[in-house]
Amino acid sequence: MTKTANSIRPTTTRLSKLSITVTATISAAGLFAIVLIVLVLWHASPSLPAVRADSAASAEHKLQQAEHAAASNSRTVRLTEDEVNSVLHDLLQKGGRLVAPNVDGLHDFRVRLIGNQIEAFIVLGRRGTEVTVDLEGKLYSQEGRLQFDPIAGRIGELRLPQGILISAMRQALSGPEERQRLRLPPDITDLQVENSQVLLRYY
Repeated sequence: MTKTANSIRPTTTRLSKLSITVTATISAAGLFAIVLIVLVLWHASPSLPAVRADSAASAEHKLQQAEHAAASNSRTVRLTEDEVNSVLHDLLQKGGRLVAPNVDGLHDFRVRLIGNQIEAFIVLGRRGTEVTVDLEGKLYSQEGRLQFDPIAGRIGELRLPQGILISAMRQALSGPEERQRLRLPPDITDLQVENSQVLLRYY
C-alpha cells in the first residue's frame, strides 16, 4: 500500500507540473495574440504635419500667380510641406471626403516630404478604433498622370511587404475612373517631389 502511494505521488506531481506548464504556455500565447491585435488595430498617433490657414493662403497665392503669369515668365511653383497639407485638407473638407469622428471612413490625410520622397498618413475607422495607414514612396507625373511608386508601408504597426504594396497600388489605380482622376490639370506639365517640396511646372 505504501509503495503504491509512493509511486502515484511522483506521477501526480509530474502531471501537476505539466498542467501548469501547458496553462502558462497557452496564457502566454493568448497574451501574445492580444498584444499583436492591439498593435495592428491601435495606432499611436504619429506626429502629423501641421495644417495652417496661412499656409493654404500662401499656396493659393503661388498657384494663382502661376496660372495668370505670361507663358514667357517662369511658371514653376514650389509648395512646402505645410502648404501641401493645408491645400489637401481644404480640398478634402470642401469635397466632403472627411467624415465625422464617430463614422467609419476617412478622418485625416496628410503627407510628409522627405528629400525626393513622400510619406502619406491616412487615418481610417471611427473614434476609438482608428487605424493609420502609412505609405512611403515616390510621387511624380508621367504622360500627364500622377504616379506613385510605393517603397514601404504599414497598417498600424504591421509592416507590409513591398511586393504586396506594389500589387495593391496597381490594382487600385488600374480602373478607367481612377486613371481619369489621376490626370493633371491641362496647364501643368510636370509634378514631382524635390528637396522636400512639391514642384509643379506649368506650360
